Amino acid sequence: QGRTSRRMGADEKTLKAAENKLDWAEDWQKWKEQRADTKKQTTDNDWGKRHPRPADNNLLLQARELINHTATKAKELIKTRSTLNGETAEQLTAKIKDHLKNAMCGAATTHEYDDGNKKCKDITGSATTKAAKCTKGENGKALATAILCICSDHSEDACAAGAAHGNHVTGNIPNNEISKITGGCPNSGVTIPLDIAITTALSRVASRMRNLEATKAVLGIGKLESGTDCKSSDQANCINDKDLLIGNGNGYTKIPWYNELAHAANAVRRFQKLQRHAATTDANLKQLRNQAELAYTRKVVPITAITSNNKANNDKKIKGKQQECEKQKDNKTACENTDKCKWEGKTETDGPYIVDESKAGAETIAGT
Repeated sequence: QGRTSRRMGADEKTLKAAENKLDWAEDWQKWKEQRADTKKQTTDNDWGKRHPRPADNNLLLQARELINHTATKAKELIKTRSTLNGETAEQLTAKIKDHLKNAMCGAATTHEYDDGNKKCKDITGSATTKAAKCTKGENGKALATAILCICSDHSEDACAAGAAHGNHVTGNIPNNEISKITGGCPNSGVTIPLDIAITTALSRVASRMRNLEATKAVLGIGKLESGTDCKSSDQANCINDKDLLIGNGNGYTKIPWYNELAHAANAVRRFQKLQRHAATTDANLKQLRNQAELAYTRKVVPITAITSNNKANNDKKIKGKQQECEKQKDNKTACENTDKCKWEGKTETDGPYIVDESKAGAETIAGT
C-alpha cells in the first residue's frame, strides 16, 4: 500500500498532476491491476503477443486516440450503471423488504417482523383481549392484526382455516394466535411482477371496503352481526378503518399497512427501472468495447495490392471480351451488336475488329 502511494505520488509529480488538474486516486488500483495483465510475459499468455499493436503508425495513433476516448466514456457509464436517482439495487431491495415487513407486522415493536423466526412477533405471556387488540385505534396498523381481528372467533370458523381460531368465552385471544391464523394463508407463488400483484391486491381490498352496519359507524372489511364496533368477541369479525378513510386528507394511503404495500410496489418499479438502466448501460459498454477492438486490430491494405487486384480483374474481363469478338469477326453488324467490339473495316465483311477496352475499363471501375 505504501509503495503504491509513493509510486502514484511520483507519477503525479512527473506528469504535473496538480498543474493539469489530474486526479486518479480512485482509479489507480484498478489501473495497476490491469497493467499487470498487459506486461510482457514469458508464457503464451503474453497479452502483447496475442494482441499485437497496429504496425502502421497512423493506425496506432488513431487507435490510441479512440481507445482513450472510449475508456473515458466507459468510465462515465460504469459510474452510473448501478445507481439510478441516487438509489442502488441493494438499497431498493432493502426498502422493498422493509415495506413488506411493516405491512405484514406493523412498524411498532409489539408485533414487528422477527428476522430470526421469519414471522411477526406473536401474542405471548398474559392473555390479550380482543377488545384491546381490535379496537378502532388499532385497526389498520398491520395485515397480521387485521387478519387476527377478522378471523378470531369464539365458536365460528370465520376464515375457513379448518378449525375455529379462538377467543375463549372470556374474550381472550390465545398466545401464538397470529401464527396460527396467518399460517393458514396460502403461498400463491406469484407468477406476475410483484408490483402488479401488490397493486391488484390493493385494488381488490379497496373494492371490498364498505359500511358494515346501519348507523355507518363501521367502515371496513368483514362482517358484523350486531353492535357498532369490531372488538366484540362473539359478534364481530371485522376491522374498522372509518377514521382513516373519512375526512379531509384521509383515504386508503392513511391505512398504515396499505400505505406500506403501496410504497413497496413503487420501490419494485424503481428496481425494475434500474435493471433496465443497467442492461442498457451494458449494451453501450459492449458497443464501446467492439469499437475499441476494431480500431486496435484494423490493418492497412497496401495500395499496390489494390492496384494489382484491379489490373488482374480488368485483364480477365478484356480477355473474355476478346474471345466474344472472335466469334463475330466476319460481320460488322454482329460484331458491334455484342457491345464489346469496334469494327475497323471499310465494309460489312472487310475487317478488322478490336476489343472496345473503354467499355471493359468502365465496367471494371463500376464493379470495383
